[in-house]
Amino acid sequence: MQSDMLEKAQARVATAQKQLDDAVLNGTETTQAREHLAGTQAEVARIEAAIASESARIEAEKHQDMDARAAELAEAAKAKLLADFERMGFDSLPEFSIPTSPAISYLRAQDLVEAAQKRQALNEAEYRKLQRRVDDLGEQIAAITRRRSGGNEMASDAAQFTLLSADRDSARDLMRRMATHADDKEILRAQDAWRQWEATVGIARSGLLDAATQQAEAKLVAVAKARLVPFGGVCPSRYFPSVLMQKVLAGRAF
Repeated sequence: MQSDMLEKAQARVATAQKQLDDAVLNGTETTQAREHLAGTQAEVARIEAAIASESARIEAEKHQDMDARAAELAEAAKAKLLADFERMGFDSLPEFSIPTSPAISYLRAQDLVEAAQKRQALNEAEYRKLQRRVDDLGEQIAAITRRRSGGNEMASDAAQFTLLSADRDSARDLMRRMATHADDKEILRAQDAWRQWEATVGIARSGLLDAATQQAEAKLVAVAKARLVPFGGVCPSRYFPSVLMQKVLAGRAF
């Protein structure tokens, strides 16, 4: 709607500019022409400002929606990690958060891929329609040729043949231009963004795994002390991260 208003207002500016140019060329009074031009230019400026304001509002809503989707994705990933570790009995895990920036990058890339796939699906439907049109035009051309070969010629055959051939060529050209698929670069970008998002979640998982490992080994050390001390045994109280314990916990959790 606003784009139509802008187009009409710009046309009025062009008309007003032509009137001013004519007045200057003919040496007539230009005051009224200049005022009219200024008025049309101000109208264009108002419409452009309204369009810019509306575009900014829509863009802000898109950002808010994207932020909400990314936060939801990050919360879902966090909940899954916590569930994995709580299932093993670790309920005193440190507080953590998963950054949403990689999630936003992934979601944006995925949206581009989905939009390209929708365009592709639409193109394929129209492509099939055009193919039927090309086939139909071919049949009409062949029918004229067969009729003329049988001696039944009409004065309009040449013009009709030329028109049908031109329509078929145009349809074929449109088919060639429509034979596009989702941009491979967009797909690769989405795949890369997904890998970055998975890496972000992996960092959070590693932090939890370290904390779970420390908890597990602390419990083992406590049990060892309780059993060894009464017999004069010695159990080192200093914590040494165990790679083997991490592997055991990782195998149980994932």
